[in-house]
Amino acid sequence: DVIDQESILGLFLNSRFPDDPSLLLPTRLGNVIRCFERYPYQAYGMDSIPLWPRLIAKIDPIFASSIDESKTTFDFMLNMSFLSGITALGILAIGFAARAPFQWTFIFPWLWRYLLFALMAVIFYYFSINRAAAWGLQVKSAFDLYRLPLLEALGYHQKPLSFQEERAVWLKISSQLLYAED
Repeated sequence: DVIDQESILGLFLNSRFPDDPSLLLPTRLGNVIRCFERYPYQAYGMDSIPLWPRLIAKIDPIFASSIDESKTTFDFMLNMSFLSGITALGILAIGFAARAPFQWTFIFPWLWRYLLFALMAVIFYYFSINRAAAWGLQVKSAFDLYRLPLLEALGYHQKPLSFQEERAVWLKISSQLLYAED
């Protein structure tokens, strides 16, 4: 029972927070995204930012469409949160611009709308965090499954024989892509 709870906590921490406390961001959503951006580096020494566009070319189209689906649902939730928040602020501004904004007959028609849209913004934000975690799981899987075909496409025809050798190769490739002069 304690081991199961420890596993659940470990899974939560590994999917919701970056590996290094100095990389923590001020929002939960930012930390979830940072977490899956850092995964390839933690696992293989791969810098995900310059390698992702190259990896996409090696991914199976069916798997790529599932990644796109996850990203699309994340985008939808985040956009709905943003638009609900903007609408709430607009309603609030219009309400305060009314002739007598604090009289009950004038406040009720706009206040309930403001509260509704503010609540929707918060709810959609929390949904976007979960959708980002699902998208991140797909991205992590893509690095796990397609890193070796990418390595071959980059000109390394010999498969690394150990984890340390693979990590060293990816660190060198990532460095070369980031700093072309080296």
